[in-house]
Amino acid sequence: MLSQGYDIMKDDIGTSYGDLPDHKYFISVREFTTSAMEYIDSTRCSLLGEYKKLNVWIVKERIKCCVRSMAVELFNQHEEGYCLSRFGESNIWVAPTGHIRFRLVTRTKRTDELVCQNYLDLRNVIRQTVFRNYSMDQIPEDWRSLMSLMLHNPHEHGYLICNYAPLIPIENRILFYFKAYEHMRFVLAYTNDAAYRDILKKLPYQNRWFQITEGNYLLEASLKHKNYGVDDNPEKAHDPETFFKYYRHSNCHRLDRCFMIEEVGGYSAEQFELIFIVKYPLFLPLLQQELQRYNQLRCLKPHTLFFYGNVSDVTIILSFLQFYVLFISNLNF
Repeated sequence: MLSQGYDIMKDDIGTSYGDLPDHKYFISVREFTTSAMEYIDSTRCSLLGEYKKLNVWIVKERIKCCVRSMAVELFNQHEEGYCLSRFGESNIWVAPTGHIRFRLVTRTKRTDELVCQNYLDLRNVIRQTVFRNYSMDQIPEDWRSLMSLMLHNPHEHGYLICNYAPLIPIENRILFYFKAYEHMRFVLAYTNDAAYRDILKKLPYQNRWFQITEGNYLLEASLKHKNYGVDDNPEKAHDPETFFKYYRHSNCHRLDRCFMIEEVGGYSAEQFELIFIVKYPLFLPLLQQELQRYNQLRCLKPHTLFFYGNVSDVTIILSFLQFYVLFISNLNF
């Protein structure tokens, strides 16, 4: 049970949440991030369809909102031409929903040096709260990638950081990929084929993606659904575009495996998505990085995939998601 923290103060820096009752009291970020990760192994909490030994940690959904709220607040301040003074975990307070407010900090004129310091402070807060009980090896790869972005020229990556794949709600990750897939295959490939090919070459797993499917009933079934050249055409199997298509086809037909009910049982779309988070954790983050390198990320509007807070917006977005996935799953490209 979360304890009540301090009441909202007029000098706090953070988004105004109006009359939402859940935002009246905030608690410390340390208290909010207690038990921030979930352990997946072969017994206590198993990965859907996995029949080989697996030991990984994943970050809980409520933590994503908290971390993104911190990143978004910094990004907004920087966009307005300001930076925050040095801060630590004692300056950050969190609502039960995960939204944050900065307390007892001041604003000053933006400089690249101060932007970098802001993101360094944010990285330290994440390390000292969310991951305080974990070694670097236990932190998921995609989250290590996020923390790395905060160390290397973050003044150039503010939009990318606060819309990074590890922070996207699990139910919306595939919507981002569908948009990226369509944009790359049917826009970028025709307007700048060199960029399209270069992005594909920079993506991870292209030489071993089919080996990673081994040990999971659902990934193996997806692999057999189409001819990806794994058995008879090594050149095709190692082509960067092949895994790009496999990722798309698998997720378009992610609930088609009802005939495997004896092996995996009934399952949800979110459980299927978790397979890809665990098995291919860096694919979407590095895809975003490459899209940004070619100034192709913002046009995909990943910031629209976050709907914490507004119930009416959630209903509209989820309805659209259901229609979109149903529509695109019937396309053969």
